[in-house]
Amino acid sequence: RIAIARVSVVCVGREPARAAYTHYTDARYGDAFKAEGGFSLERIDVANINDTPLNWSASADHSGGTPARPNSVAGHCDALERASFAYAGMIAPDTFSLHFTTPLDIADASAGGWCRVIGSDRTVTATLPDTVGMATVGVVLSAPLPEDEMLAISIDGLRQVDGLPVMAPDTIVLALPREAAEGDIVVNEILFDTDEGQSEFVEVCNVTGHCIDLDGIAIVTIGDDGRPSRSARVSEVSRLMPPRTYLAVTADTASLGLVWHCRPWQSAGCSLPSLRDDGGTLAILDAGAATLDLAVYSPDSYPSTARPPQGISLEKIHPSMASGNPANWLPATAECGYATPGRTNSQYVAPGDPSGGGTFGLACDYFTPDGDGDNDAALLHYRLPAGGWTADVTVYDSRGRVVARPVMGETLAGQGTIVWNGTDDDGQILGQGIYVILIHTFDAQGQKISKKLAVAIN
Repeated sequence: RIAIARVSVVCVGREPARAAYTHYTDARYGDAFKAEGGFSLERIDVANINDTPLNWSASADHSGGTPARPNSVAGHCDALERASFAYAGMIAPDTFSLHFTTPLDIADASAGGWCRVIGSDRTVTATLPDTVGMATVGVVLSAPLPEDEMLAISIDGLRQVDGLPVMAPDTIVLALPREAAEGDIVVNEILFDTDEGQSEFVEVCNVTGHCIDLDGIAIVTIGDDGRPSRSARVSEVSRLMPPRTYLAVTADTASLGLVWHCRPWQSAGCSLPSLRDDGGTLAILDAGAATLDLAVYSPDSYPSTARPPQGISLEKIHPSMASGNPANWLPATAECGYATPGRTNSQYVAPGDPSGGGTFGLACDYFTPDGDGDNDAALLHYRLPAGGWTADVTVYDSRGRVVARPVMGETLAGQGTIVWNGTDDDGQILGQGIYVILIHTFDAQGQKISKKLAVAIN
């Protein structure tokens, strides 16, 4: 028995063309006992060369297999699984690799014409498919890309082995990647307490305006002693992450597609370290082990009045907010299915000018911290003369008593958002009523800006 969980087999003729292929895994047995060994996997419908798992089953023959005989599970299966674009990588300034989820029709891939450049004088001069795995194509451009240029291409007319068209996004970005600096790749969403049929994931976001190569970048769990515990590389080969995009990193990309319709180009599969249900700390490290981002996740970020956190991701309100501040995270909404892997968060709020034209302003003058995903926190937008100002934020009830101090001595950026989730200093949700938020800010030169705002908990 082959002692690994996933193997690929591709059969090609003397002239590379359509072929039989399969990625076989233990999961295809559908029977834990037979998956332990002694039983073969059989294709149900040999006329269907699509590699859908629904067309495979453990042998029902008493001997455990049917070599050189008709399969014991033979029948009709018309289920199909479409191939999809997965990601692009860089080989050279004029050559890039396009990776797909399943083998392609080699004749199609070699012929070209299916890969077109958008909005540029450059052209694709050659498409060079890998004739072994048949799921990667090298794309050669008519001229090398300079460091500051991004090129958009589209895919149309490419087919997989069984003739079905390949899925792909409207545009694919090619560029020479830049080295990631601290804060360029950040944690943006975490599902650490899963429900049945779900897989844990960590979503990362490229907040920059340029492409970054994920080869060598790792997600690391931090132990209670503050030291790295377990890690997993996001990619073992060149994988370009376009600017201002999201990528869900998980051990099971298929589950993200089934539960949340996450496209293959929106996720990356790797041996993601197990995430603690009671919370923890994650780090994103570059290939040299330098920290790019540090995120703290906790069940305390879920309001006590909300449904149990199982199966609900934590979303950062905006990618640019500090990942290590639990106040910057909220549970995903019910409307989005309680998670948004690979796309904009349901709790996303764009930082902008405060309402009313002042230095500070509330996004809304009331909120309901009940965990239903709708207006669950007070969002205080601010704009300061420069970054580096220090802030204290104090909340008073209608009788003038201090009930919460959501920010004390925190250094602010030039503009951004402060979040108050409606809890007191002991973490208890406050009752309905009017509350006064007093903001004091000051810089190193002694300049001060203060503001008083009223907000209602409904």
